[in-house]
Amino acid sequence: MNTIELKEKLYQYIDTASDEELQKLNAYVEDDPIIGYTIEGEPIRANALKERARAARARIKEGHYRTLDELEKESEKW
Repeated sequence: MNTIELKEKLYQYIDTASDEELQKLNAYVEDDPIIGYTIEGEPIRANALKERARAARARIKEGHYRTLDELEKESEKW
């Protein structure tokens, strides 16, 4: 299959693709794959998850966390 034929085939695929298929294709092109979904069904992309993990590590390094003992004492008040 030559380049022109391949482009035409891809154009046809895009024209008939569902939203989900388009999301997956876009993720592949952007090299940011969907790695899961939220409980609401929204896609979770790899880059977004990596950024959330970096932010969480930064908060922990800054001392923004609860120890198990603190959590247990807090849960007694629920």
